[in-house]
Amino acid sequence: MSYKRDLLWVSISQYAGYLFPLFITPILARSLGTESFGIYSISLAYITTAMTIAEFGINNSCTRLIAISTTTESHKIFTAAITVRLFFFCIAIIALIINLKLSNATQLTWDCTLASIPMLIGCTLSTTWFLQGKGYSRISAWPNVAARFTILPVIFLTVKSPKDVILASALMALPFTLASIINGVQSVKIGAQLTPVGISSILTVLKESAPIFATLISIQIYTNIILTYAASTLSVEEISNYTAADRVIKLFFAIIAPLTTVILPLISQQLKNSKSPADHLKKILLVHILIAIFFSSGCILFANQITSVLFGSNFKDAAEIIRKLSVLPILSAISHTIGTHGLIASGQGKKFLYTTISGAITSIATGTILIDTMKTNGLILTSIITEICVILVAAMHLKKVLKEQS
Repeated sequence: MSYKRDLLWVSISQYAGYLFPLFITPILARSLGTESFGIYSISLAYITTAMTIAEFGINNSCTRLIAISTTTESHKIFTAAITVRLFFFCIAIIALIINLKLSNATQLTWDCTLASIPMLIGCTLSTTWFLQGKGYSRISAWPNVAARFTILPVIFLTVKSPKDVILASALMALPFTLASIINGVQSVKIGAQLTPVGISSILTVLKESAPIFATLISIQIYTNIILTYAASTLSVEEISNYTAADRVIKLFFAIIAPLTTVILPLISQQLKNSKSPADHLKKILLVHILIAIFFSSGCILFANQITSVLFGSNFKDAAEIIRKLSVLPILSAISHTIGTHGLIASGQGKKFLYTTISGAITSIATGTILIDTMKTNGLILTSIITEICVILVAAMHLKKVLKEQS
C-alpha cells in the first residue's frame, strides 16, 4: 500500500474527528437544551479523561514498535500492549469513580457517564496502532469515519428532548465500540495474535508509552479535567454555555491540526536540512496567525449568529463567551507552531512534555482560584493564562534548540 494512500486515509480520519463535533453538537444542543447538554458535556469530559488513562499513549508508541519489529516480535508487542491497556483500563475505571465522587456529580451525570462506558471499552481494545504499524492505515481509518457519521442520523431521529440525555451518551459511545470490533477482526486477519510474553516485553511497551502518556494526560488536565472541576462550582447551564462556546473555538483546530498530520514529516525534514530553521518556523507561524486572526475576527463579529444557528435561542450566553475566548485561536496558533512544528518536528519530545506539564500545573493553580471566585469568567481566564504559559515555556525551549542547531 502506497505511502500517499495511507497519508490520505489518515488525513480523512483526522478531519472526520474534528468535523464530527461540528455536525453532532448542534443536534444535541438543540434537542437536549442547556441543562441536559451541560450534563452530557460534563460526563463526556469524565469519560474522555478515563480514555486517555486507558490508552496510555500506546496508539503512538506501539505503531512505531510494530513498524520496526519482526513477525514474532510483533506478536509479543501486540500481547504486551493489550495487557498494559487492560491494566490501565482498571486504573481508568478507578480514576473515573474517584473523579465523579470528588466532583459531587449528580445521579444523572453518573448515569450518562456509565452509559458512555462502551466508549472507554472501545478505546481500550482498539488495535488501530497495530494496523497502522503494519502499513494498513486505510483499514484502520475507514471504520472510524464510517461509524461516526452513520450514527448521526440515528441520533437525529432518536434524541428528541432533554430526557434523552442518557440515550445520547450511549449512542455517542457506539462508534468507538463498532470501530474497535472491526479493527480487531482486521488485525487478526493480517496476523495479530496473542502469545505468551515475559515481563521484558511489557516493560518495553511501558517505557515507550510513558512519556507520550505524560504529555497526553497533561493536556487532558488543562482541557477536560479542569472542566470537571468547574462542574462542582458552576451551574449546569453555565457549563453548557461554556462548552458550546468552546466547541466553536476548537473548530480552529479542524483547520490546522489535520494539516499538521499531513505535512509534519515534510516539516521535520526541512528543519533538519534548513540552514535557517528559525526563518522556516516564522513562515509557518505567520500563516497560522493569519488564519487565526481571520477565524477570531469572525467569532467576534458573528458570535450571536453562530450561537443562534448552531445551538438555538437557549444558548444566548454562549455568544459572549465566544467573544471572550476569541483570543485563544491566536494563542493556540502560536503554541501549536512552537510546540508541534518547532519542538516535536525537531525531535524534542521531552521538551514538549515539559511544556505540557507546565500547562497542566498552571491550569490547576489558576483554575482552583479563579473558577471559585469568578465563575465562568474564571474558567475563561484559566484557559487563556494556561495557553500563554505554554507559549512562554515552549518558546524558551525552542530558543535553546535553535541556538544549538545554529
